[in-house]
Amino acid sequence: MALANESIESLKATSAAMGSIFFVEVMGAGSGHLALACAYQARAEGVLVNEHPDPDAYIDEIILGTLKRTLGVPNKSHLFVVAERTPHSHHREGGVHGLVDYITASTAQWPRGQARRGHYPLSPATKATILGHTLRGAHPTPEDKTIGQHLAYEAIRRLVDHPEHVVGSMLAYREPGTIESIPLHAVGPKPFDWELFARMHGSDLPGTASFASPPSGSSSR
Repeated sequence: MALANESIESLKATSAAMGSIFFVEVMGAGSGHLALACAYQARAEGVLVNEHPDPDAYIDEIILGTLKRTLGVPNKSHLFVVAERTPHSHHREGGVHGLVDYITASTAQWPRGQARRGHYPLSPATKATILGHTLRGAHPTPEDKTIGQHLAYEAIRRLVDHPEHVVGSMLAYREPGTIESIPLHAVGPKPFDWELFARMHGSDLPGTASFASPPSGSSSR
């Protein structure tokens, strides 16, 4: 996330200066947790994630809706974070693929983008940046290193002292001094943070209330 932030902040500065639109794709492979974390801490204008019940509606209502209100505002950035492989109808591969063409075609139809006598507007550049697995090259933080040493020590110690409690399990680092052994069959997917998702968008945006609730059958906080 720290490495992604460096790229995102640079793109935000470019977007604010030039009025351009950026879609930044981060690792996901079916999960939007990293995209949400990157978007929230970078104050992105939106985040398209795999967990969303209707990504096409999000693109039309939130992304295009946000651009309709903010395009042309001086020194305003227009940056959206996209989770890898988020499915949508604009390209079979999902993610940022197809979004540039769709957003460019949509914004070109708006009145402010139409040429008229004595007025020849320049369409804002719309671009996609795929950070992808470059993020795996991020240097570990001191806390990462500490956690890794704690887990390594506990894994070996427990294998020696009580292997029956460790084999077939994973060690979970909850907080300093608390490491739990969880059977692999009990490991489940991490619930998506819909509260953070809603907080990022703000209650004044149209349709946000419906997006803050997960689809039927999902779990939330």
